[in-house]
Amino acid sequence: IGVLIANIIYCIVATIFYYIFFQPQPLLYIYFYKCSKILLQSSALIEWLEGDETGLMILWKKDIFKLYSVNHLKFSNQEGDIMNYISPRGCITLILSFNNRDICIKNIHLNALGENIARCKQVEEVLENINIPTIITGDLNVHENSIEVEKILSHNFKDTFRETNLKDNGYTWNSVNPLTKGWMRTENLRVDYIFSTCIDILSSKIVFDKPPFLSDHFGILSKFKI
Repeated sequence: IGVLIANIIYCIVATIFYYIFFQPQPLLYIYFYKCSKILLQSSALIEWLEGDETGLMILWKKDIFKLYSVNHLKFSNQEGDIMNYISPRGCITLILSFNNRDICIKNIHLNALGENIARCKQVEEVLENINIPTIITGDLNVHENSIEVEKILSHNFKDTFRETNLKDNGYTWNSVNPLTKGWMRTENLRVDYIFSTCIDILSSKIVFDKPPFLSDHFGILSKFKI
């Protein structure tokens, strides 16, 4: 109970700070995030890895996947985005084992502001030493015809959403979502992706795109055959 009360106080303070300096964000969402972590921590079926300082997270079912290794990466190039002083951009990587097959999962967050030179350098760090089936997921903050996306695709990755949805725009930053109001980005864009290599893609779709909105970004759900 004491931990829960402390988290409620934290949520209230964080929400007030966010409301004043950034944009209106309902208390419910931050509170839900903090309480979810408490519930997950006590779960016997779910495990998670939260990135050091980067705010990234990966969840997996530990009764199905065996954790083999973990790596936290804070990009060496943090230039061009003032937000990086609050929360640096980076990548968290884990290798899971399933039926004696290793799978690498990378969750990344690239610069939102500045030139694409910095983002390209961040992508290069993500692509280092990939030699097993890999899934890269995250907020790239760029459209699908960008240099950054092309760089990932050039390393034998497939854009899981575009592979299964040729005509759908796939916007994950969409003005119909009220939580996008107040930011400098005004146009609708695909900025969130799931890429994979050497893994069969069964389907991919946009999720969390109906009220109540859980984030200023919509989500992506991709299914694979392993």
